[in-house]
Amino acid sequence: MKVAIVYSDGEQTTLNGADDYKGRNDDTNLKNVEEAIKSLNHEVIKLNADEKIFSKLLELKDQIDIIYNLAEEGYSLDIHTEPHMAALFEMLGFKFTGSNYLCLANCLDKIRAKQLFVVNGLSTPNFMIFNKEITTDVKINGLKFPLIVKPGKSDGSIGIRRNSVVENSEQLVMKVNEVIQTYEQPALVEEFIDGREVNVAILGNKRLTVLPMSEIIFDLPEEDWNFVPYEAKWLTKTKYYKGTTPKCPAEIEPALKEEIEELAKKAYTLMGVRGYGRVDFRIDANNKPYILEVNPNPDISRDAGLARMISVHGMTYEDLIEKILRMGVNKDEQDIRILI
Repeated sequence: MKVAIVYSDGEQTTLNGADDYKGRNDDTNLKNVEEAIKSLNHEVIKLNADEKIFSKLLELKDQIDIIYNLAEEGYSLDIHTEPHMAALFEMLGFKFTGSNYLCLANCLDKIRAKQLFVVNGLSTPNFMIFNKEITTDVKINGLKFPLIVKPGKSDGSIGIRRNSVVENSEQLVMKVNEVIQTYEQPALVEEFIDGREVNVAILGNKRLTVLPMSEIIFDLPEEDWNFVPYEAKWLTKTKYYKGTTPKCPAEIEPALKEEIEELAKKAYTLMGVRGYGRVDFRIDANNKPYILEVNPNPDISRDAGLARMISVHGMTYEDLIEKILRMGVNKDEQDIRILI
């Protein structure tokens, strides 16, 4: 096959001067996927998701068998346009890997995703949405501290920093207002589930395969909350990066494992994920799992979590890349099961 890898590169155009972008512009994902596709004897061309992407795709319309969608940073690194890249591929009639525009848009919008979880009876932490700045007399409708404050429409832990968990009204006001001012989007406030964090990767369109689960093992100072902020994902020299180590397979008792797997499949199907994706959970002291989010376009570089889970499952990295290609070519037309 002739495979076009569409990837994101260029000048960062969002975040209004926030420094959350540091560490994200890494081409490891692109290099690993390109090498794997070539090793599978497919022809590869690379296309940057920049101002020329539309005309380039039109020129290559009759030459490309499938697009490998690695434009998870969006058009010219505007993360809010990640769904628009899939919409462009659909509009021009290309087959492509991964999920469609609607799925990507709903998952990127954390507030929308949470509302869908609730409406469909899927366990997720209690939450509130703040669309404008607040003061200390704000009503939190029974939410219990500690709370975690996140930008409502973002990904990759952007806006989720080491001080995002708040313990009182004063901290809540400061963090909510900071999110609204800095990111110019609503603030999502959730009850913080102080417990274990587990990632569940799934492959498939209709017929789903749940991969071995991975757990984040926390080794942070006592004064820090155990969670995965931006620093832990992208800043490799920080104590947060070094103190949040993945373990796969996770050691989870059979009944809880089965419950998490079922929840993960329901969330994956609900959001309309295609090909591959990851569902992130927190588990409280009573072994109750809560869905945090669905990630329909997780990192698939060789050292990322999905590849680690694939290895434990007994497949090679090249097997994963080939499977994702084939699922893109043979993508189902099944309706997305969003019930509202």
